[in-house]
Amino acid sequence: LNSVTLAGVTATPDAKGNVNITVPLGTEVTKLAPEFDVSTNAYVTVGEKDDAINIVKPGDTFNFYSARTFTVRSENNGATKNEYVITVTVSDKFYDVAEDKWYYEEVMEAAGLGWVNGDNGYFKPEDSMKRGDFALIIARIMGYDETQYRDSAFPDVDSDLYYSAAIAFCAEEGIIGGDGSNFYPERAITREEMAKIICNAAGVEQVTDPDSLYADDAEIAEWAKGYVYGCQAAEIMMGNEEANTFDARSNATRAEAAAVLVRAFANA
Repeated sequence: LNSVTLAGVTATPDAKGNVNITVPLGTEVTKLAPEFDVSTNAYVTVGEKDDAINIVKPGDTFNFYSARTFTVRSENNGATKNEYVITVTVSDKFYDVAEDKWYYEEVMEAAGLGWVNGDNGYFKPEDSMKRGDFALIIARIMGYDETQYRDSAFPDVDSDLYYSAAIAFCAEEGIIGGDGSNFYPERAITREEMAKIICNAAGVEQVTDPDSLYADDAEIAEWAKGYVYGCQAAEIMMGNEEANTFDARSNATRAEAAAVLVRAFANA
């Protein structure tokens, strides 16, 4: 056996035939398809070398929740048999979420709660959060039943999209409303839009007469001001405290969304 690849990660066996692989955070280890790099004409079987031969075929999946044994058999009728034990560990970190970032603790908490996930170990914290994805996370936190929402709530949200049921749930609960017609699920969610959804979903009271205003208050839409100052009062969304700005119309990043979700729901 030269190497084994699982979930895009390749590892080589040690002298004792142990193969230890750390797969990306969020990987489902109960159904992984190993890719074996073996000598020409050699083949791999499941289990120990004296077990009945069950040849591993490309695409076969296995449960790696605990260590699994495989045997590599030589091309000469399997006369040479070498056992290898594969142990899979799931990483407890995203590759692109550094511990010295302001959002590290909250992103990791949100991930640990199953609210956010990554793509092959990458969270992409600085990317914008899509409106459809944010609605999906909110619906999951609130324990929605996906099977109860088969019809789309908006004409621009196809019913077969992965977030369609969540958007329908949020619309039914009065958490989202779109523009009266469409929802624009693929658009990045703005900070003021996120403030409104958080207030509606978490029961945060609007603040319509704040003690002081953000320096960029004029940039906050009138419909959003109560939500923005409500999130500020609840210490869920504080904006840039040094500059005293909220950046209401800026797109919310995935890191910001994770932090807001933890403050609104996990710390409630």
